[in-house]
Amino acid sequence: MVEIATRKQPNRYPWENKKQSGIYRFFDGLEKGKLLSTKCKRCHHFNWPPMIVCTKCLSDQVLWRELPKGGQIIAYSLSYIGNSQHPELICTIELSNGLRMLGRIIGSKYKDLSYGLKVTRKNVGLVEGRPFWTYELVGRSKSKEGKTVTQSR
Repeated sequence: MVEIATRKQPNRYPWENKKQSGIYRFFDGLEKGKLLSTKCKRCHHFNWPPMIVCTKCLSDQVLWRELPKGGQIIAYSLSYIGNSQHPELICTIELSNGLRMLGRIIGSKYKDLSYGLKVTRKNVGLVEGRPFWTYELVGRSKSKEGKTVTQSR
């Protein structure tokens, strides 16, 4: 029998450092629990994903800013990739600054979701070198039966 060597993935890859990458601050932010991106000094456009050059006016004068924690669901789906026994809720979220991004929803079921529901970012970080962030619905409470319900918009 052949043994297969397994090794834990690093929390940061070598190319995610200041010397190798212009977006190393994105990874620094994730390690500190912050989701950062770049905003153009010239035209004030937020880039997602973060870029060292503005995607709107091509200026290289960008500032690093933390993205807003709140937003609303504009699209949602179940993802069966990875573990089909427990699919993940994936949403397109429009942040309060107008930027749109994908995010995982935690603490809810597919039937709880609808367009326009407010969400807030819950977790941010790096796991085995992979960026992750999660969102949860805003305005959740327990019903008399002990079930979690979503408040109306």
